[in-house]
Amino acid sequence: MSLRRTALIVLACALSVGAAAAPPRLVVQITIDGLPTENLLQHADRLRPDGLGRFFSEGILYTGAEYPYLTTFTAVGHASLFTGALPSMHGLIGNEWLDNETGASVYCVEDPAHRVLDFPTKEHEGTSPANLESSTIGDELVRASAGKSRVFSVSAKDRGAILPGGKMGKAFWYSKGANTFVTSDYYYPATPEWLKDWRERQPIAQYRHTVWELLRNREDYTRYNQDDRSWEKGLGPTFPHDLGSVEEAKLADAIRWTPYIDELTMSLALEIMVQEKLGQGEAADMLCVSLSAMDYVSHLYGPDGLEAEDTLYRADGYIAELLARIDEFIGLDHTLVVLSADHGFGRAPEECASEGLQATRVTKEDLAERVSGVRTALAERFGLDPKVVQGYMTPFLYLDRALIAQSGVALDDVQRAAADLMAQWPAVAWTATRNDLLDARLPQTKFHQLVGRLRRTKFHDRATVSLSTTRGGDVLVVLKPWCLIETPETAYPASHGSPYAYDTHVPILFLGQGVEPRRVDRHVSPLDIAATLAACLDITPPPFCTGEPLPEVL
Repeated sequence: MSLRRTALIVLACALSVGAAAAPPRLVVQITIDGLPTENLLQHADRLRPDGLGRFFSEGILYTGAEYPYLTTFTAVGHASLFTGALPSMHGLIGNEWLDNETGASVYCVEDPAHRVLDFPTKEHEGTSPANLESSTIGDELVRASAGKSRVFSVSAKDRGAILPGGKMGKAFWYSKGANTFVTSDYYYPATPEWLKDWRERQPIAQYRHTVWELLRNREDYTRYNQDDRSWEKGLGPTFPHDLGSVEEAKLADAIRWTPYIDELTMSLALEIMVQEKLGQGEAADMLCVSLSAMDYVSHLYGPDGLEAEDTLYRADGYIAELLARIDEFIGLDHTLVVLSADHGFGRAPEECASEGLQATRVTKEDLAERVSGVRTALAERFGLDPKVVQGYMTPFLYLDRALIAQSGVALDDVQRAAADLMAQWPAVAWTATRNDLLDARLPQTKFHQLVGRLRRTKFHDRATVSLSTTRGGDVLVVLKPWCLIETPETAYPASHGSPYAYDTHVPILFLGQGVEPRRVDRHVSPLDIAATLAACLDITPPPFCTGEPLPEVL
């Protein structure tokens, strides 16, 4: 047993001396998609005392939380938060990947065996957690209670709802094709009547002529002067942003890129809490709420823009309403609330370059040209069909292994050659082959070579847990800081998905039953949340959980 684990157990035991507290009646896990720790702390003094500010005054704040892997994407973060497991174990290595047998694109929560209720189901649309290879903390709660506990999950994103909901919960998400929130036949044989009623009361059309203006006076914002940068996209570069300027047919998509999608998400979460009488049964219930607007807005305007700050303050208000409803219906003293993020966020390369940093954007056109160059080089060197390169999907280059096997060329040789070719790109920091990762044969950085040290850096350690044995490409491509390769997942002014602090550092906050206010600055992991909730609920953690209970919460 590690010294850290021993110390934590001793501290936990010391803190729990006395009468054992009953488990909470309700657990609420809030995920703010794409919220870096820095962004929350910078605006802490401007948060509502009954909203996010309440976590600071009455709860526990962990400032040293960091994801221990490099694929910092939405699906990976949500799966890790709720399983307490690493990507190599829960199986979600990205929002999407290429199937190693067919080369076809696979979306993280797609499942051809299930369909969206009431509306046509598009190809690769999310419908179930079939691709999740672990149970979640909610699944373990339902199992331990013999089905008496219930888990509900809601998000604007299908992956942000389906993955937290796990195998045994109920999930609801926004569909721009349906213009409303939906669920699938994985969860229900037919849409609940209360959801149909809610849809009628909360139509997307209500935002048809809404103008997104600043929630507060401009001088009340830290970033009041960061409202007009050349690389920003969206509903114009400056406030106000008028949804009335959007074509009616495009409103369902446009609403996702504003804070109003969080307003709808929280409205549905509150509806679920009331209709399902959460926290009022004989066993503990769980409500998972993932707010997606921060991620959407930061993609278009950057995480340090005025739009992102305003989105945070609006989320602050929605969370205040949620806490008020909890106080009213269950009581915060019978509820445990935890808040975190699925990943942080990187700034736009153009902005970083203007500050003299070595920042690069590899455009979609440049990417296609470079991948074509790798195809040609491998074909010339090994006599392979150019189709041997199936494509690039962040952060992996995929090869056709069956084609390589038929040629008689050693797979390791082709992977190594491809890795060397990819490493020549100016935006790339280092590369590793799939076999390098599986066999822990990782390259050393120039820094470690210069100082004569042989141990791996934390970035290489993160790489080994970012690849599943059944999923992932043949060459891992790790970019330099502030660099971006445009793929369908990252073709925005600003994005995430790197192993660097701006993407891996996220806040963790606890509030509610048994929680004494304090700030904790030591290094912890978001994977510790699942382990902590399991300890508070007196249940077994998910099987692949590598997190450890946070003693301050117990």
